[in-house]
Amino acid sequence: MLCKALEEILDMTVTAFANNDSDLACNIEPLEQVVDNLKSTLRDHHIVRLKDGACTVEVGFIWADILTNLERASDHCSNIAACILDANQHNMNVH
Repeated sequence: MLCKALEEILDMTVTAFANNDSDLACNIEPLEQVVDNLKSTLRDHHIVRLKDGACTVEVGFIWADILTNLERASDHCSNIAACILDANQHNMNVH
């Protein structure tokens, strides 16, 4: 589910950027929040697996890195969307 959401946000970002589409860019941040929530849920499920002994700490580090990197990609998409919106409003005050 997280990978599907990330695929969607990446596609939206590329399209919004290529077409300078503010309307599409406005839809990116809400999806980025979905990715954040999915990451938290998956992390919580992993903690339960660790407590139950169904997973090792070593694998947990890899899992945490994967989740962090996927979430970071969605953050970049959100930043690109913000730049598209600011540029179209002639306001370059993005963080």
